[in-house]
Amino acid sequence: MLHIHSSIWKKIEGLLPEARLEELTDAGNRHNVFLAILSVSMYQSLLEAGVAKEYAIELLADVGWKLYVKFLAFPKLVAKIMARDPQKQMNAVLGLMLRFPFNAPGRPGYEVEAWEAEDGSLKTHWTFCPPLAYVQHYLSNHEDRGELEAFIGSWCRFDWAFANAIMEGTGQAGWYQRPHTLSEGDVICDMRWAAKSPTSGD
Repeated sequence: MLHIHSSIWKKIEGLLPEARLEELTDAGNRHNVFLAILSVSMYQSLLEAGVAKEYAIELLADVGWKLYVKFLAFPKLVAKIMARDPQKQMNAVLGLMLRFPFNAPGRPGYEVEAWEAEDGSLKTHWTFCPPLAYVQHYLSNHEDRGELEAFIGSWCRFDWAFANAIMEGTGQAGWYQRPHTLSEGDVICDMRWAAKSPTSGD
């Protein structure tokens, strides 16, 4: 385990220069790209330690999820102070996260539009994702060992569970929809977040 830990940090040191963090003007964007570097480093270190590809992706997703849920604690607390309605709490949590770490200053940072649908559910349409751009840039210059698959299997699969995690303790299960995904070659991540299954098609 110590060998894997050492390998991860050595890889991070090697990958940081080509990540071009200095081009990102927003601290949240830099934070998330650094986490993408960490993800690539951890995945590669697991492979080099003899862990099977599918299990390496599973381990990466487990670690990432635990970090993600810990990060959620403060926005959820603020949202509970701001509103009692579960949907308003969900929108408040997402609104806070759109300030940090998902602030959208535009390329090379996040690009996103966010608005409430008629039923109160929140829509977020993402057209550029810096962590994904980092992984794609990495793969354009290095051997492909499944880094994009690892990214999709962790980063891009959190949101369904994240909707449930936001609603934990409110009596609602949380609902999430994403018909298209940037990491799978689409031009948009068109997301919809609701405290429960929405009735409006807007």
